Amino acid sequence: MMFKSGVSRPPTETKQQVFKSEESRWAVPDEQKAEVPRHVEHSFVSAGTTVTGDLESDGDISVEGSVEGNITCRTLTLRGEPTITADVHVEAVHVCGRFTGALRAKKVVVTNAARMTGDIYYETLEIQKGAEFEGGIHCIGDSTSKPAPKDAAAPQGL
Repeated sequence: MMFKSGVSRPPTETKQQVFKSEESRWAVPDEQKAEVPRHVEHSFVSAGTTVTGDLESDGDISVEGSVEGNITCRTLTLRGEPTITADVHVEAVHVCGRFTGALRAKKVVVTNAARMTGDIYYETLEIQKGAEFEGGIHCIGDSTSKPAPKDAAAPQGL
């Protein structure tokens, strides 16, 4: 017994015409395009790379290299031995490597692989078993998403 698969089409219809009709079947109507959320990318600053200037993203950033400027994003992941010489203002930060500096985030996770020295300003803090942390911890409520005033007690330039 033989089975025939595929789309049955008139002999005069080409594969390209079939593809275009199938493509239009899955297309998003123009009136709905504004409702489709835009895709947020994940950005990387790899080891050996130095970025001078502020980093701002609607998405996530992973840093293994150096950033000489403020970082503002949704989620920041610090791996390897990153160097950040300014303020970090993010929704969430995961410290997965060696880091010295100040972090300001709604949620801070210092993983078991972290070796951190510095101050943490947080709403929610998790320090996993095996992590090494030396510094101050400061619960600051919901003000983490706003930069600290220049005259605030928060360390500047770290």
